[in-house]
Amino acid sequence: MLKSGLRSSAANLDLLRRELKSTFETVGAQLAHAQSSQANLLSQELGYLAGQVETQTHDIVGALQLTCDYLGTALTEIRWAIERNAAATQKLLLESLTNGSRQYFEQGVTCYEEGEFAFARDRFSLALERNRTNFFAYQHLGFLARKEPTALLPFVISNWR
Repeated sequence: MLKSGLRSSAANLDLLRRELKSTFETVGAQLAHAQSSQANLLSQELGYLAGQVETQTHDIVGALQLTCDYLGTALTEIRWAIERNAAATQKLLLESLTNGSRQYFEQGVTCYEEGEFAFARDRFSLALERNRTNFFAYQHLGFLARKEPTALLPFVISNWR
């Protein structure tokens, strides 16, 4: 009887093991299916969001490009008008200078462009002696001061009034 009770208990345990195994496999399959479904839904949602971001980004980039093109065109026209007027104004102002002042100024510009800053400084000084209103000479002396800050100190001191 003990043997038959043990066999019965072993059979019950074996049946319990198979039932547990079957239940775990079923639950595992259901869980895997649920996760797979969730993964598919999540993948679809992410794809949709990525498409929306790409579309919206494309729209934003296009709008920015159109805005920049518009501003660039407008600014180019403004710059052209300013340059045209500045060139005409500069020509008129240079022509209004006395001949000697204009010649010294032009010689100073040539020396400045050649890197002969001491000669350029002398020429600009002579241009100012001929015409104190030659703002081009003052402007180029300012350019020289940026290149050689201490070189203009004697000029500034001697012309301080």
